[in-house]
Formats: sequence, C-alpha cells, structure tokens
Amino acid sequence: MPYYLFAWIASLAYALETIAGKLIGTQEVRNPYLFNFLWSFFILLLTLPFALSNHVTLPVAWGNITLAALLYAASGVLYLTFLQKLDISIITPLLNLRVILSVMLGVFFLGESYSFSGYLLMAMAVLAGFFVALDEKFSFRSFFRKGILLLILEIFVLSFFYFFIGKAVGETGFWEASLWVDILAQLFLLLTFPFFCKDWRQLKMGNVGGIWMMAIFGVVGVLSANKAVSENMGISNLILSLPLSMVIVILLALFFPKKAQVLEKHTLKVYGIRLLAAAVMLAATLKLTLF
Repeated sequence: MPYYLFAWIASLAYALETIAGKLIGTQEVRNPYLFNFLWSFFILLLTLPFALSNHVTLPVAWGNITLAALLYAASGVLYLTFLQKLDISIITPLLNLRVILSVMLGVFFLGESYSFSGYLLMAMAVLAGFFVALDEKFSFRSFFRKGILLLILEIFVLSFFYFFIGKAVGETGFWEASLWVDILAQLFLLLTFPFFCKDWRQLKMGNVGGIWMMAIFGVVGVLSANKAVSENMGISNLILSLPLSMVIVILLALFFPKKAQVLEKHTLKVYGIRLLAAAVMLAATLKLTLF
C-alpha cells in the first residue's frame, strides 16, 4: 500500500480519536485522571503484541525513556482536561503551533536562525491562532481562558516529550523506547489513583468499550503515521497536519446540525473564520518547515 494511504489512514484515525475523546469525556467519563489511566492502559495492551513480534528487549539506557514517560503521562491528563473545555474546531489547529514552538526552541537554545520571511510566517501562524479561538462574541479575550492555557501547556509538554522520545529511540531502538515509555508512564499514572478512586466504582461496560475504541484509533494512527513518514516525510506530514476532526465537525454542523450539537454548537460564520484561520496556520507552518 502506498505511503500516502497510510498517511490518510493515520490522519483519519487521529481525527476519530479526538472526536471519541470529546464524546466520552463530556458524556461518560468526566474524570480526566480515570479516563487517562484507562486510555493509556489500553494503548499499552495494544502496543505490546507489536513490540513482542518485533523482538523487543530491555533498553540499554533508561534516562530519556523515563523523562519521556513522565511527559507522556502528564500530556494525557492535560489533553483530556482541555478536550472537555474546548471545541474540537479549536483544538486541532492550535496543536499545530507545536511546530512553531519547536522552531523557536531551536532559535533560542540551539542557535538556529531564519530569514525575515521565516519569522514573518511564525508571526502569521500565531496571529491566526487568535482567530481560530474566536466565538460568537468575536473577542480576542476568547483566547485567554483556562482551556487554551492548558492547551498551550500541552504544546510545551509534547515538544519536550518528542525531544526525549527521539533521543530514546536513537539510544535503544523504536520498539524498546515505545513499549517501555508506555509501561513506565502507566506506573507513573498509578500515582493519580487518589484522584479517581471514587469514580472507579461508577464505571460501566459501555464507558470502557468507548475508551477501548479510542485507544484503537490512537494505535492505528501512530503505526500508520510511522509507516508513512518512514517512506516520505514531506507529503506525509502535510496530510497528517490536516485538521480533519475540525472538518468533520463543520460538515456535521452543515448537514446534521442536531447531531453536531452534541460536540459543539456555533454559527456558520464562526466556523468559516476558524476554517480560514486554520488554513493560514497550516500554510504558514508547512511553508516554514517543508519548503
């Protein structure tokens, strides 16, 4: 199967994972600590057979794996917390600001430099982020709220996570890093048990089934994305950067407005502004990183 099909599968799987997380987190399992513990555990169970079939062994170094696992555990809690508070049509585009943050970290800490047009593209992407967060009030104050601040913190956490997981893969191998990060992260998440012990007893089989499906989407996304990027990085990253979950929500609002209200509810004018802003952000980040 060609690499671009794997990229489209990954992009769609990530979009479905986000939508499933929004539905589960707002209607079924509202405690993000419980949600994250189960979600991470199911991802670990799904990853284990692939790792074993690839003859995974003990890592030769633990430092970067441990740091990546700690950041991975924290990122899950943050993600499921702001997923409850923010619209899907806001989350997906703003998470692409991670690319800009990675570039800025390179400028400040690694001495990298860019042309004036490069810095202008970064400014365009950040400015477009304000428009993505607009609601019916059309006030930039919409950007400065708790959910957005948590999302920005998530961007920082993910940037450092990918830094350490990249170093871990280089030291120990892909499957060793992937599996042991999952295992250590699950151990770290045991520390959050006091925050969800009371809600544990109220879990229903349907709740568990939904989280299991979400984990499947996530693992399919990761494996398909890895396959696509290994064969072609440029086009694959372009497809993976597309805000498909945002597009799905907007299409639902257009053709099935009553069903879309379960996820979020806005006017077509707001969605039009968000979609245009997301397109500007995507174009700026791709121009900055791929061309």
